[in-house]
Amino acid sequence: MIVRLRGLVVLLALVTVLAWPASAQEMVGESATARTNPIVFVFIAGYGTNLATASRLFAPLQAALVARNPDVSFVRYSYTGTNLSGCAATPSAYRPSDTAQDIEVSKRILRETLSALQDGCEMDRIVVVGHSLGGLIAFQTLAENPVSRVTDVVTIDSPLGGVPMPLIRTCIDAGLCTDGAVVAYLAGLYGGWGETAADNATRAVALASTPTRVTAWGNQSDCYYMVALCNSFSRTLLAGYDARQTQWLGIARTVHKDYPFAPYPWNIPASHTAVLIHSAAEIAADLLP
Repeated sequence: MIVRLRGLVVLLALVTVLAWPASAQEMVGESATARTNPIVFVFIAGYGTNLATASRLFAPLQAALVARNPDVSFVRYSYTGTNLSGCAATPSAYRPSDTAQDIEVSKRILRETLSALQDGCEMDRIVVVGHSLGGLIAFQTLAENPVSRVTDVVTIDSPLGGVPMPLIRTCIDAGLCTDGAVVAYLAGLYGGWGETAADNATRAVALASTPTRVTAWGNQSDCYYMVALCNSFSRTLLAGYDARQTQWLGIARTVHKDYPFAPYPWNIPASHTAVLIHSAAEIAADLLP
């Protein structure tokens, strides 16, 4: 009798599963997907990078975020476009020269990437983190075209106020940057410093109303914006160019770090990525308290 009762219980359980509506099964699947992707981080690398260097530069921050919340997902922005299937992103390869394209092209690609992400991925929150030029692209794109699920825009070492043309040319001559349409745009922003500051403040306020929080991180010893800090030979020629405040121009919520390096030209790139690498845990804690 006990064996028969057990068999009957198993049979009823099987019938219940088979009779369960397909729509209900799909709802469970969707719910599970949503739980595994509650927060998506979009990483945008900067001027002169390619996909490989971008992945390497964001690796410490990605690890710090996963340590705080293992359920987060990541999308790597590409200057030539990113294909998305649900929450899975496949960024197209790009060259350093692609980062120097017209900034309006880069902004359009980011809009398309975020639109595809919203349409295909179930998530509660999007955080956009841009390093160097990537931060400027993120900030301007989202101020012009707000995205409801974006809760934070984080700029790191970004030229929010542009860059003096002599510093850009020095970067190009050193092989650290490539020439392109973005050069004149960055120089123009810096040339209109006061107007750029006002525009940035207006953009930040507009984003806050969406509501999207803007945080600007930067390195007070970033040699990209003051080459003389890392190159004693340029102190005479470029001593008058100190664009370090470009990293925070017009933004109310700022974080000033200071990672000094020995005054050698080969330390210029390291000074420009120091915050992204060495402050990764602090940035993660700010975004995932």
